[in-house]
Amino acid sequence: SYQPADGRSLVNMPLIVYTDPTPQTLTTTVLGTPVTVRATPTHYTWDFGDTQPPLTTTDPGAPYPTHTLSHPYPAPGTYTLQLTTTWHGHYQVTDTGPWTPIDGTATTTSAPITITVEEATPRLVARP
Repeated sequence: SYQPADGRSLVNMPLIVYTDPTPQTLTTTVLGTPVTVRATPTHYTWDFGDTQPPLTTTDPGAPYPTHTLSHPYPAPGTYTLQLTTTWHGHYQVTDTGPWTPIDGTATTTSAPITITVEEATPRLVARP
């Protein structure tokens, strides 16, 4: 997610980014035995689509006013924002078995979001 949420931002104004860090679970049956897989996000890589390198962090961010992640775009233009999340998994056989780590990680990448960055022109006006 991002704020402001209308797909527009101003030059040098921070675009706030954040995502939901809730682990994802899937329960299925393997050879008649229930198995639950839990994937927990461990890293987030934000690609802001400009000349800056992507930001990789363990912080999922938060919305305004407690935001922790933001990015100012230095020039007007159209940019593509994408989030790649790295997940680590565990599985559990039956509902009471221990959680066992799964070797390796998996990644998911969000659909691209178009951000239009505009430049505001200040104007002096007379007081009424």
